[in-house]
Amino acid sequence: MFSVLLIGAGLVGPLLAAPQIELTPIAKRSRQSVAITHAGPGSGRLFITLQPCQVLIYDGQQVLPTPFLDIASLITAGGERGLLSVVFHPNYVSNGLVYVNYTDLNGDTVVSRYAVRGPKRGRPGSAAILLNVRSRSPTTTGASSSSGGRLPLYRMGDGGSGGIL
Repeated sequence: MFSVLLIGAGLVGPLLAAPQIELTPIAKRSRQSVAITHAGPGSGRLFITLQPCQVLIYDGQQVLPTPFLDIASLITAGGERGLLSVVFHPNYVSNGLVYVNYTDLNGDTVVSRYAVRGPKRGRPGSAAILLNVRSRSPTTTGASSSSGGRLPLYRMGDGGSGGIL
């Protein structure tokens, strides 16, 4: 049982009862998913980021067969590298802007902005690179270094070499 104790001013005892949580699987096609987000209040869709290269759409009933965005030709994936997150501009409904964080073919961390084509598809050719952080470890070593993280970026990956100090 989960409980919180409040200690101070003479109060000691349980404050909250155990939360009741039930998990329901919504998709089976989400192998290598690293993030899930939405496009804002009332969007009615969830966007599932797959590390290898795609952002899928869950429309409330199913994962749609056509990805929202597929940027496989730009990405090095595996270990801690790949397509790491997607976020939607606060005014996404009016401006259609989406931001992604990924590891490029050189192993560098990239943050790009994309525009959408209709409500169900991002335009891969609309990319504007906003940030490119060069990796300190070459991709040819096979090392799985920390290359990035979720947007908004609070920190970059350490660029380490898989445990070498």
